[in-house]
Amino acid sequence: MDFPVVCWGDDLLWDVDKWLVDINRRRTLKDPARVTINAYRVLMTRGRDGVCLYLPRSDDPRFDVTANLVIARGASLLTEGVPAV
Repeated sequence: MDFPVVCWGDDLLWDVDKWLVDINRRRTLKDPARVTINAYRVLMTRGRDGVCLYLPRSDDPRFDVTANLVIARGASLLTEGVPAV
């Protein structure tokens, strides 16, 4: 993959000091939280030229908290040249 786009879901959101994992989707696993976190890690580290993370706008404030964490860790916002939908 040259430049994957990863759409962030509500199965992994940041809350103050820890990841909140929706384990209902992966109930049959021994450690669903670890599997979910590893899935995002793998998706975000496989692009040869980079990765584009899409965190949708939501009424759930945890999406904003997660987006702010990602930005604080070094992600850049795409603002110019992005077509309006």
